[in-house]
Amino acid sequence: MYRVGGHEFTFKKDLVGRLSQGLKDYAGKGRVDDQVLCDVLAELAGWHPNAAVKFASGIEYWIVMPNNDLEWNTDGYRAVLAKGGAPEKFGYSKVLSPREHKYFVAEALTHEAIEITREFRSMRFAAGPVYCAETSELITDIKQAEAVHRRPRRGVLHEQFLQSQGLTYEEVAVERARPSGRQLVDGGLAQAFREYQTARLDGMDIVKSKRAS
Repeated sequence: MYRVGGHEFTFKKDLVGRLSQGLKDYAGKGRVDDQVLCDVLAELAGWHPNAAVKFASGIEYWIVMPNNDLEWNTDGYRAVLAKGGAPEKFGYSKVLSPREHKYFVAEALTHEAIEITREFRSMRFAAGPVYCAETSELITDIKQAEAVHRRPRRGVLHEQFLQSQGLTYEEVAVERARPSGRQLVDGGLAQAFREYQTARLDGMDIVKSKRAS
C-alpha cells in the first residue's frame, strides 16, 4: 500500500497513473481543483530535496501548464506560491524515483570544484572572446560559456579520482549543500579532489552554455 497526502494507492504505479492522468485532465484548463491531486502534490512537494527553498512561502494552489520554457513538448505541474512570482516547477518523477547515490556523489564532486572551473573560465576570457570547443562558435559573453572537462569526460574523471583514493561511490558520504545541491561530508576528500582537478586543467575546455542557445 502506498500512502501519500492522506490517500492510499495499492501500488506506486497507481499513484503515478493518477498524477499522469491529472496532467491530461487539466491541460489547457489551468488550476487543479481535484482535492486528491492537490493533497498528493502538496505532500510530494515536501519530499523534494530542495523543498525548503522551492516552496518556503507556502503553496496557494496547483496549476498545469506547458513546459515550453523547458523546451519540452509536455505539460507539467506548477505550484503557485503565496509570495507571488512565477509558478514553481515541480517534477513528481524526481521525488518518486530518486536518483541513485552515484548521481549525488558526482554532483558533490562537481560542487567541490566549482570555484576551480569558474576561475578557469575567467582565465580563458581574460584576453577576450573564446571559441566554443564543440561548435567553433565565437562566444563573446562569458555568461554564455561553461568550463567543462572533456579529456576525459567529467564522469570518468570522478571515477578515476575515487579509484586513486581506493574508494567506490557507495563509500563516499554526501550531504546537502547551501543553497542547493550536494557536497562531500569529508573535508579532506573534498580538498584532495580540488587538488586532483587543478592538476588536470589541460583536460578542460570552454563550450557555449546550452542555456544560452
